[in-house]
Amino acid sequence: MIDFRLSLDALGHTRFAFSPLAEGAASLRLLGSPHVQHLHLPWVRETRPRLADVDLRLLTAIAPPGRWVPDFLFLPSASPLTSIEDQLGELGGIDGGHVTEMMHIVYEGLDLPPIVQEFVTDPTAGLAPLTEAIYDYWQVAIRPYWVRIAGVLEEDVTYRASRSVSGGLFELLADLHPEVTLEDGLLRINKPHHAPATYLGAELTLVPSVFVWPDLIIGHSRPGKFELTYAARGVARVWEGLSQEKVPED
Repeated sequence: MIDFRLSLDALGHTRFAFSPLAEGAASLRLLGSPHVQHLHLPWVRETRPRLADVDLRLLTAIAPPGRWVPDFLFLPSASPLTSIEDQLGELGGIDGGHVTEMMHIVYEGLDLPPIVQEFVTDPTAGLAPLTEAIYDYWQVAIRPYWVRIAGVLEEDVTYRASRSVSGGLFELLADLHPEVTLEDGLLRINKPHHAPATYLGAELTLVPSVFVWPDLIIGHSRPGKFELTYAARGVARVWEGLSQEKVPED
C-alpha cells in the first residue's frame, strides 16, 4: 500500500499534465501483451499490419509488458499543446545514469536482454536512436488517432476540474481509479507489488491516459514529485467506428 498524505502543500501543488510520450509507451506495452484488453482491440487490429516496416526490437525491450515501467518514457507536461517532438527533445537530455538504473529496475531479477545491455553500455549515446525509434513508431501507431485521443484526455481534465470546483480535491480524486481510495487525509494506492511507502508534501501530478486503461501507473522516482497516470474517462469513444473509417496515411 502506498500512501500520499494530502497536506496543504500538496493540495496547492496538484496539477494535471499531458504526455504524448506516455501514450506511445503504454501502447507499446499493450501491443506486446498476450492479453489485449477488449476496448483496444480495434486499434490493435488496424495498427499491427501498419507496423510491419517499423523496427520495434529496441522499443519493446525498453518497455516490456508485465514489468516495471521506465519513468523516462512517462514524462508529464503541463501544456495540452505539448507535442511528441517536444517530449522527445526532453527525453534526449535525460541523465544516462538514471536511464541505466531504470532499466535494471525494469528487469529486476533477470538478465538484461542483449539489445538492452548494449543500450545501457552507453545510454547517453543510445538515447538518440531510441528517440528516433519512438518517433517512427509514434507516427504510424499514434499520430493517426491523436486528435481522437487528445479530445478524450481534455474532456477528462475538464470533468475532473469541474468536480474540484464543486467538491474540492477529494471529489476530484473520488473516482480516479479502483486502486485509489481516500481515507483520513490520505490518498491510498493499493499496489501490492510495490514496497509500502508514504509520501509527504510532494507535488501531485495527474496524467490522464487512453492506453494505460484499465491500469494505474505511479511515478515517484523524481524527488519531490509524485505522478499518477490513470485511465481517462470515455476511452471506448476513441475507437468508436474505427473499422468503418479510413486511417490517415503518413
